[in-house]
Amino acid sequence: MQCKYELLFCFKYIIRYTNNKVLYNYIDSIISLLMNIFIEQNISCNIKKLVLINILEIYKKRDDKNINFSLNKIDINALLKYYINIFEKRQESNLYPILLETIILVGGYNEVLFNKILPDILNYIINLYFFNLNWVLS
Repeated sequence: MQCKYELLFCFKYIIRYTNNKVLYNYIDSIISLLMNIFIEQNISCNIKKLVLINILEIYKKRDDKNINFSLNKIDINALLKYYINIFEKRQESNLYPILLETIILVGGYNEVLFNKILPDILNYIINLYFFNLNWVLS
């Protein structure tokens, strides 16, 4: 577990500070590895959060007009299903915000898919608001 944690911290800084032209050669492998780690069973919330942070770092890098990273390997449906699962079970609530942010930002990159899942996302954002409100009031 510690090894994955350290690996993800390294990726964060590699993604953030590596020239896009160099990073472009490795981005598909990095995304595949990140998604594989995320869907593993018995992975801690902290590791899942670091995976999402890395995905968001990749998303930020794709704004470079000279290099266009493909974000298609990021399985938005898997992220949304995971969010629905943990939300309905009221588990891992510290992942709700970053998971929704990742789904919205990266999902928006694929307009067809995003338009398909947008109603679900909006529904869960509204439910999350009321969940937090009820939690604060109780």
